[in-house]
Amino acid sequence: MAVRYNNDDIPIPTTNPRHGPTMRRAKTLTRPERGVAPPPLITPHSQISPFPAPELSSSTDAWVIFSRVVTFWAPSVLLSSVGGLKDKVVRQAWREKMALCFIIFVLCGVVGFATVGLQRVLCPQQTLETEQFISLGTTSGTLGIQGAMFNISQSKSPDPSVNFYTLSSQLPGQDITTLFTRDAADFSHCRGLSFRAAQDPPCNSATPCPLGPLNNSATLRSAQLVNITRPVGYGWDQVSTLSNYIVLDGHVLNLNPYMKLHPNPIPGDAVDHALRTLFTTPGSSGRDGTRLFVNRNDIRNAVPCLVERYKAGSIDKITPGCFVSQLLLYAGLIVVMSLILVRFIMACVFNWFLSARLAGNPDDSSLNRSAISPAVLPEGANVSVDNKNGTAPWAGPDGTKLSKPSKSLRSLQSASSTTLINSTARDYAAPVMSLAQIGAELFTVCLVTCYSEGEESLRTTLDSISSTTYSDQRKLLFVVADGMITGAGEKRSTPDICVGLLDADQRFGNPTPMSYIAVGSGSKQENRAMVYAGHYSARFFYI
Repeated sequence: MAVRYNNDDIPIPTTNPRHGPTMRRAKTLTRPERGVAPPPLITPHSQISPFPAPELSSSTDAWVIFSRVVTFWAPSVLLSSVGGLKDKVVRQAWREKMALCFIIFVLCGVVGFATVGLQRVLCPQQTLETEQFISLGTTSGTLGIQGAMFNISQSKSPDPSVNFYTLSSQLPGQDITTLFTRDAADFSHCRGLSFRAAQDPPCNSATPCPLGPLNNSATLRSAQLVNITRPVGYGWDQVSTLSNYIVLDGHVLNLNPYMKLHPNPIPGDAVDHALRTLFTTPGSSGRDGTRLFVNRNDIRNAVPCLVERYKAGSIDKITPGCFVSQLLLYAGLIVVMSLILVRFIMACVFNWFLSARLAGNPDDSSLNRSAISPAVLPEGANVSVDNKNGTAPWAGPDGTKLSKPSKSLRSLQSASSTTLINSTARDYAAPVMSLAQIGAELFTVCLVTCYSEGEESLRTTLDSISSTTYSDQRKLLFVVADGMITGAGEKRSTPDICVGLLDADQRFGNPTPMSYIAVGSGSKQENRAMVYAGHYSARFFYI
């Protein structure tokens, strides 16, 4: 059944547009009482606020306790006397704001530490300096002694049979530890072990030692060998190609002296058997005997001794801490770059493919459809100006629409803004029209939130929004005043200022507080709000 509308149900459109600011008379010297703050607009007949007085949260609430702990340095006496916060509720609100600032500061510190500090903790500068390897064969004029790299550019050999420059030209950084005089007693980790690798004298007929004692600093000074303080780094492929080289716990061992002294296997020597097993193991990724030595109790104690006697360098690698820090750094970089790339791709897809479909002009078939005129209020809207059941006068106590009122109650036809009707009718607007008459231009909702702003600040914002190029007939200003707050230096609360800027539409009557559930805990969830409807007259100045 088709819905029929009575002509009295349709408000008369206003054809006189509003221009310029409203002229108001200021207070004079002869009427000093005009300087008194006006009564609140929201409750003009009573100073009692329709909103319930704010209550402090329970003292046992976790958030309250946390805010008080964070602001322990600001006692209530100090806030009341110096800070001017006389009210207990205001002091608690200040403490909660400071608690939020504290949480933000901590989160920023965590992000900063994860970005900069974590790398310094996991991979300190000292670790980088001590483990920044000089790879074998990369730096000319260098030789390795007990795993450390030495510069030989100004050196001279004490023995004519040893030419440092020739050795360096053959393989820069190669190990020459076996050329220095050493004694088995010099290796403390080998004492008490019965293995031949621990008892053999380092200098013998198979491996002579033409240079001076290694544990004497005068030997290095006389040969003018300068320690670069960087370890020699070996790659796994280099260890596999060098003869009689193995890896134990990240250390590269040069076992050429041992194999020259014992070319044949030694019966009953577990360490000798393990070493020869490693040498015969095929593969091109290096000979790592760490698992073999660690998993056997009979030769596990030989690892420190072998490292002390035969160390030639270390595997060119970084510490686990540096590896983790670099991993986190690259992971964060990948995540950030991925987000940027995804957002860029989504923006391109939206701009090239989706935007035209979402905000495109309607076709002829859509514009030919019929719709109710925007000037028509819901049925029963004028039945009661002051409706105690809520801000929508046409809603009944149970939320249903009221029955159609009598003709006498529908006589209220107050001024309204210019409607969306492109019609020459001067008295009434058609209740049903086509979408083509309404137009294809989009409707715009401008949300303005305010808390403790003054009248001038609100007017500046609303005037700026009102002067936008959106159509005034399709523009809705939705102003939200969050709480009964009076700003500093203001005589009226922010909600009163908002209502004072509004030319109320009498068809909607005087609203009453309506309860709703807000985001919060306990009593903070129960809130109330009032909705005022009307028009705003912008201040337009022309030069």
